[in-house]
Amino acid sequence: MNWSLLFCNRTSSNVLLTKLKRIQRFSSHTSIRAIMSSTTTIIDGNSGGIKSKIVENHLQNKLKKDAKNIFERAVYHVQPKDMVDKALHREGDSLFVEGYEYELRKNVYVVGYGKAVLGMIRATENVLGDHIAKGVASIPVGLQDAFKLYGKSEFLLKENTKIQIYEGAESNLPDQNAYEASMHIHRLCQSLSEKDLLIVLMSGGGSALLPAPIPPITLEEKAIVTRLMSTNGATIQEINTVRKNLSLLKGGGLAEVAAPAQVISLMLSDIIGDPMDMIASGPTVSDTTTAQQCLDLFRKFGIENQVPVSVLKFLRKRALEDDRRLLRIQREGYDQISGVNTAVSTSKHDCRNVRNIIVGSNKMAVKSAVNYAQQLGYFSVTLTSKMSGEASKVGILLSRLAKFVVLCRSNKRDDGNRELIKSEMDLLKVGMSKQTINRISCAVAEAISCNQPLCIVAGGETTVTVGGNGKGGRNQELALSAVIEMNEMFTEQSTLDNFSVQLLSAGTDGQDGPTEAAGAFAAPHVYSCSREAGLVPEKFLKENDSYNFFARVNDGKDHYIIDHTGTNVMDLQILLISPNDFRKK
Repeated sequence: MNWSLLFCNRTSSNVLLTKLKRIQRFSSHTSIRAIMSSTTTIIDGNSGGIKSKIVENHLQNKLKKDAKNIFERAVYHVQPKDMVDKALHREGDSLFVEGYEYELRKNVYVVGYGKAVLGMIRATENVLGDHIAKGVASIPVGLQDAFKLYGKSEFLLKENTKIQIYEGAESNLPDQNAYEASMHIHRLCQSLSEKDLLIVLMSGGGSALLPAPIPPITLEEKAIVTRLMSTNGATIQEINTVRKNLSLLKGGGLAEVAAPAQVISLMLSDIIGDPMDMIASGPTVSDTTTAQQCLDLFRKFGIENQVPVSVLKFLRKRALEDDRRLLRIQREGYDQISGVNTAVSTSKHDCRNVRNIIVGSNKMAVKSAVNYAQQLGYFSVTLTSKMSGEASKVGILLSRLAKFVVLCRSNKRDDGNRELIKSEMDLLKVGMSKQTINRISCAVAEAISCNQPLCIVAGGETTVTVGGNGKGGRNQELALSAVIEMNEMFTEQSTLDNFSVQLLSAGTDGQDGPTEAAGAFAAPHVYSCSREAGLVPEKFLKENDSYNFFARVNDGKDHYIIDHTGTNVMDLQILLISPNDFRKK
């Protein structure tokens, strides 16, 4: 008998019970566990009748709703308007930024690039509008139309705006439109004088929207290199290292072009750890990366033979120049009397005219998520705001963490202890530290003492090494991997039957890869539903086809699809674990 059919049927509890009664007449099983996606019914055949324990019809749906609300509240607290308003304080014709005063006399110029800069520009207009002389912004294709469609006027510029908008970088890849926008930005910065003030606004996606390769490298050649690194699992830091060394404006280039103007750079970080030199490839931040590092990265990912010859030739020449420049800096900075090297910087560009400020980050979003989960009644804990690695492996880690929490909460201490030790070893095998495991154990103990379900929040950005021809994104791939792992764990242990688990992984910009989904939900029951629908989750994962998996299973109800959020601080994972009888305590 295939019991998974009962798991996926969208029928009422009365119909389900009727079906179970009919099944019992022909079944020799002493107990039958039938689970729908929204209802759990346990039948004890030993009693001579049906003893059903209906876990609250809304429990799984409630967890899913809570995860969604926690995510959306976190995104709300990193909206561009609030972030910019906090950074820019105006009093009459003076602008104050981190205690520094700038004189305003219709001398303000604005440039921006990234997925979230429209809202940042609008907020800047609200503060400095009458002093803005001119501006240029490079944004993703279709973003303005999307905000108009969603009725989000707060992300659209004023009718009398002096900012020229250019759309490009379709599918988050540099293209001719983005290149032209970059050159407009370049020309504006070149025109500035020491009397001018340049406001630079940048967010995630800025690297693809500011593609001005150093001649003779072409835009197409640079795009080839970016794709090669991305599809071979390079981190955003590694990709941006290469971008900076192939670009006119990245790696401090924009700041140098804008000199002698004063520059205020406001950043919405989409990089783990918030390194300013990596956000949008650091156009206003001193850069110490080298061409040799780029060549080393090509060898690391085994793509050296696929990189365009012109790029390799350029980087090898630049590597020799870097070596000579570093030797000169060291020689000029050496004090013969003290024997101390007094060289201050090895940066290729001078950025002393810049004040760089991070106005929003994933860490802020994670903190907001934890706080709101507490308001909803969960005992909440931060796992990390620096989640990285292969998306599929992180999905496994979070699933094993869910199992570990369930076993910790279980009252079984004899057989359960052995299983708990095994569960802890499984977490260690996938890279979780003993310190983190102990911290989660303490959180579980606190949740038990407070009689609360548990919420674990993580943030960061994973990667996907593409080996198939499917469609998806890192968050959907993470969720699909979690679905597979949860099935393997939660179908083997009866202890786990008494708990409900929901995992949401989604991008804070509202888009996961080249899809309309922001991410997806994962729960133990999703696997059996997919198999009953004739789907094989492992095949979808192998083909990197997570989008089509979630589109086809459960009528697409485990897909998480939202509007463009107007911000971008990487991804969030919300893991909720609750005893099925929680509300009866």
